[in-house]
Amino acid sequence: MNIDEMTAQDVFDKVYRGLASQGFERSTSTELPGRSNTDACAYRGSHGRRCAVGWLIPDDLYDKRLENRGYRWLMAALPNGSLSWMPDGLTTFFRGTAPHKSLIDELQNVHDGSEEPEGMKAWLESIAAEKGLEVPAV
Repeated sequence: MNIDEMTAQDVFDKVYRGLASQGFERSTSTELPGRSNTDACAYRGSHGRRCAVGWLIPDDLYDKRLENRGYRWLMAALPNGSLSWMPDGLTTFFRGTAPHKSLIDELQNVHDGSEEPEGMKAWLESIAAEKGLEVPAV
């Protein structure tokens, strides 16, 4: 299913199930250029992990140049054309996330701000309750 066809529940389900599949562990990488932080969040990180937004990006659209660029920054940069390096399919993907920008941003904040797996899971469940979404079975 394309991102622009997804409901808020679909977005939440995909991210929740993806994060659950990695034990609600953060996706980090020590190989991000220009980053001295060895615990830097990554769309695609070590041990096959992904961040919240990383679970939404189809494998055939992922581009390493996304790393070190947060979702909020990418969304702000789209309208002004400063992402000329980005392939058309990836641009279309990010534009397609616009209806769920607030939810996706919150889910990314949960990923980036959670120190412990149980905290990530609880925070996701509180977002679901707040937004009237169901927590999917995993």
